[in-house]
Amino acid sequence: YIVFEQVGADTHVKYDRDGLGNGYSAVTVAVLEGVVAETVVPGVNTLPALSDALYLIEVEQFNQGLSEDAGATITYRVVLGQAPTSDVTLTIQGGDQIAIGGSSSSTLTFTTENWWIPQTVTVQAQDDLLIEGNVPADIVHTFNSADLAFDGLTATHSVSVIDNDFQRTVEPNKV
Repeated sequence: YIVFEQVGADTHVKYDRDGLGNGYSAVTVAVLEGVVAETVVPGVNTLPALSDALYLIEVEQFNQGLSEDAGATITYRVVLGQAPTSDVTLTIQGGDQIAIGGSSSSTLTFTTENWWIPQTVTVQAQDDLLIEGNVPADIVHTFNSADLAFDGLTATHSVSVIDNDFQRTVEPNKV
């Protein structure tokens, strides 16, 4: 969490590692000498750019693919982009190829108190012992809430499941 605070003629750039939580206080990490804080607009003339997205799913993690090998996982984060007026439940489903936290689906709950804190999802490919080659598998995210801005939102992202099964021989007389 970054804050721009006017101190005399300078702008202090402060970082608070738990955002709006009360565990840590903001620490000055940079001083912009002679800069008026009001002219520094987070996300407009700074990076990253502001977004009006209602949620963010860290889909870049899916680019690496997911091996069927035991223990191989991908961990990614999900966060809301604005405060909800009511709890938001996110259901994540992996289908036949993907386990979410050890089962076929999992849920996360975002509240008015934790909506800005990223929550972690861990997915694992199901080792099915079928020789099928690498196949794409969908991970479906469905939002439910009394807050109509979030209710019914969905996002489907694909990850390549890397098959660890192979044909040992093409000779019909060998087992």
